Amino acid sequence: MAEIAYSIVQTGRDYEGVALVKWAALGNGDTGAPFKFPRHTDRSVHVKGTFGAGGTCLIEASLEVAPATYATLNDRGEVGSGP
Repeated sequence: MAEIAYSIVQTGRDYEGVALVKWAALGNGDTGAPFKFPRHTDRSVHVKGTFGAGGTCLIEASLEVAPATYATLNDRGEVGSGP
């Protein structure tokens, strides 16, 4: 159980406000180090990988300048998620 640092992957496409952030070799029980992107607070995420039996993946964020707490993100457009 460790906090894994991220790397910014160059995609060859330079669009303002777009970044490919990768946490390589996250193991079961590891945590990805927070990525701060304060100018762009409303963004999308994609999670890919092989998850262990009974594994959990949470995508969390904070609007705090110096985050002390994080909240799990959810998709308000998801069917049945409510307003």
